[in-house]
Amino acid sequence: MFRFHFEFRVCVLSLKVTLKTRVPRSRDRRRLRNELKVMTDLPASPFLQRCHAAFETATRLFFVVDFNAGGDLFNHLVSGLQLCAMPQW
Repeated sequence: MFRFHFEFRVCVLSLKVTLKTRVPRSRDRRRLRNELKVMTDLPASPFLQRCHAAFETATRLFFVVDFNAGGDLFNHLVSGLQLCAMPQW
């Protein structure tokens, strides 16, 4: 993930870069297309990461997404973070 500042809309966005060689199977490509469709169709929310644009080169795919300062949930789960249940009030 790369962080950059997009001046047109005074907000901070991230650039998600994926190597095309890391999505070799058609099933993986289908999942990536589904991820892109879901992220572009999402309503504005502070809890969801939206995709504002996507483009590609011969070797890479790029998603311009909302910047989340703490990182995304998947990376935290992979690193071993355990989530606690919300307390019942």
